[in-house]
Amino acid sequence: MLTKSLSPNAWWVPLVYGVVLIALAAMFFFHPMFSITGVVWTLGLYWLLGGIVKLVGLFFDPTQSAWKFFGALVSLVVGAWIVFPGAGAQTLIEGALRNDLAFTSALSFVWVFGGLFVGLSTFIAGYNVKSWPDVSIGIIEMILGLYLVFNIFIIASLIPYIFGMIALLGGIFAIVAALKARKVEKMIFG
Repeated sequence: MLTKSLSPNAWWVPLVYGVVLIALAAMFFFHPMFSITGVVWTLGLYWLLGGIVKLVGLFFDPTQSAWKFFGALVSLVVGAWIVFPGAGAQTLIEGALRNDLAFTSALSFVWVFGGLFVGLSTFIAGYNVKSWPDVSIGIIEMILGLYLVFNIFIIASLIPYIFGMIALLGGIFAIVAALKARKVEKMIFG
């Protein structure tokens, strides 16, 4: 039922995701990232901020809290590991840039499984409560994780633009869904 997935003031969570995705898209369009370091660091920042938003969102919408907490925790850990060089990511990124197969293999598996778990937990939590903005965000997060594994060795000149388009469309969809959810919540909760 629709009312199970809604709680007052929960509409802003997909709105924040949408704005972050559009900002990410702008970065890809206006400053194309041709190095693996830039792409991965941006995704790490996205996952880190996404984990914070998911944790704060638990206070406003506690439905499926176990999945949301799991997704937030994985998102925070993977994001922090990538963004903060002291967490060991910088060594692996430098190894990947030197084309060291052992480093790049380890790096791709850590990133892809982190991204897939973040996306999968968001997708499952959203699907269980029929929250289509969360379902779409989960799918986008899984696509971002898959992007890393399939493009870890080769980053072509068009990849940043394709990636930017995916982020832009996902951001627009999340914002539209958030505004529609706000309208429905106003109708239901007054």
